[in-house]
Amino acid sequence: MRSALNSPKRTPTARPGRDRFTAESYTVLADTSIDAGQHYWEVRFDKESKAFAVGVALRSLGRFDQLGKSSASWCIHLNNWLQQSLTAKHNNKARTLDCTIPNRIGVYVNYDEASS
Repeated sequence: MRSALNSPKRTPTARPGRDRFTAESYTVLADTSIDAGQHYWEVRFDKESKAFAVGVALRSLGRFDQLGKSSASWCIHLNNWLQQSLTAKHNNKARTLDCTIPNRIGVYVNYDEASS
């Protein structure tokens, strides 16, 4: 992966190894586009995170775009503010998932199957 796109309010924490994603919002994108084959990645849930999303986009996202807000991206979003919730998002629509909050979320993309 390439480095995160930082918000201007990035501030390191006192805890070692925890200063990469401490600002209000970050987007981490892969450094290689997917145009064939099968791919899988996961994100482990940090219990101190207030929220995060993992997903895919058909094209590059703009600097202020978010996964799941357009017809060209999908994501699973975990909200951990006052009450935990897990939501699937696409095309600026959200559906709450009725399941326990996992320790990690995995994404599987089968590009060859999708393009058939």
